[in-house]
Amino acid sequence: RSIAITPRGAGTSTAGQTLPSSIILDCKRHLHEIQDFDEGSKRVTVECGAVLDSVNLALVDHGVMLGPTVATASRATIGGMIGNDSAGKGSSVYGKMSDCIVELRTALLGGSTIQTSMISTEEIQHLEDSGEFQGLLYGEVQRACERAQPHLEKHWPVLPRFISGYNLPMALDSQMLHLNRILCGSEGTLGVTTSALLQCVDIPKHRQLLLLCFDSFDKALTTGVSLTTFEP
Repeated sequence: RSIAITPRGAGTSTAGQTLPSSIILDCKRHLHEIQDFDEGSKRVTVECGAVLDSVNLALVDHGVMLGPTVATASRATIGGMIGNDSAGKGSSVYGKMSDCIVELRTALLGGSTIQTSMISTEEIQHLEDSGEFQGLLYGEVQRACERAQPHLEKHWPVLPRFISGYNLPMALDSQMLHLNRILCGSEGTLGVTTSALLQCVDIPKHRQLLLLCFDSFDKALTTGVSLTTFEP
């Protein structure tokens, strides 16, 4: 029979995504290890249940951190941030979660696992010709992106972050397929990400806080767009 499973990080999303009637997979309880850090590339491998603050604490001696910094960093897990394509403060400089993903390991329907990274369309063709499952998967996603492209260009708004649909517009350019941009922000609907290889950034040597006060909420919102030109 059909059994639905919902992966859960820390439950910090505000729309109740981890309050369904399905079986909840608590990733934070056991899948919380920081598996490896490569000093040369400044890349860290972590399991999906690792908490952002804990990861950054382990990285501080290396002078690096993860770019996306969410308000719930003391609870939010890496897997949840991938599912939600989290951004947070500093995202205009460091990017969002999908911008720092190098590789993902994901469990699919049926129990098989795949390890995904950026791949060329030429490599996809070679893998498809060999009959490998991952090649067939890449090929189907590539063709789906190609079919959708004319409709996306005509009807889809330019969005920096996708959590209300799969990120097909940013998944395929002329030569490369970025499957992780589809998995990131998919809210666990395509598979369960069990671990990730992430690109770190240098910890800023200097920090400043500027406090702006407004007499209405609407004025604060409308000012936000003009403030982005300063890359806060």
